Amino acid sequence: LEPAQTITLDFEISYQYKGFGNSPSNNFLTYNGTFLNNQVFPSIGYQSLGELDADGVRKEYGLQPRQRFPLIDDKKALENNALSSDADWINFEVTLGTAADQIAVAPGYLQKEWKKGNRRYFHYKMDKPILNFYSILSARYAVKKDVWTSKEGKKVNLEIYYHPTHSYNLERMMEGMKKSLSYCSANFSPYQYRQMRILEFPRYAGFAQSFANTVPYSESLGFLADVDDKKDVDFVLYVTAHEVG
Repeated sequence: LEPAQTITLDFEISYQYKGFGNSPSNNFLTYNGTFLNNQVFPSIGYQSLGELDADGVRKEYGLQPRQRFPLIDDKKALENNALSSDADWINFEVTLGTAADQIAVAPGYLQKEWKKGNRRYFHYKMDKPILNFYSILSARYAVKKDVWTSKEGKKVNLEIYYHPTHSYNLERMMEGMKKSLSYCSANFSPYQYRQMRILEFPRYAGFAQSFANTVPYSESLGFLADVDDKKDVDFVLYVTAHEVG
């Protein structure tokens, strides 16, 4: 494509499981608690991350050892950010369809919500470019809301999307968001968005991951944590503050 030229790419993707494998199948698509990211969609151009990287395996195929990192003066490598090689900053907009009793969430601000038949739809759009790195979540969520206000008076809407019975660490998470926003705004730069959201996903994995104004957070890592304030480090607060940072 020439500079400023555009083209439309239409594609369909389906994931289907047949039987039971010897190892766990992909678990990002679930009845209640789907969490997937941009890696399930097509990438544009050659993807070096798809290369064989084990030297022993490469040798079996007659390949030279893979260069682990580009040279410091490799100008071509400087064209890529740390997260993807097919796009830099993107204008992000998405319409999601999910079950009628679930809430679907992606980075950006909710533009519209509606129901059609037995499906529920959400339209999100970012107001500024983001990295080509985004998440999509859907579950039967309850939502806790609060507001953080900067010293300059900027208000940021805070939301936690959680399983209705997993409410006992929500205040720790709210405090972690507020403390991180206060510290980082004072020491680095003003927060660039108008909202921050934490979203619970099932304990098939035990991590939290930060996307633009959206942080998927494992059920097992924070929502089910039993923190003893008298003797334990409040890792729920710290993990939350880390992801917001």
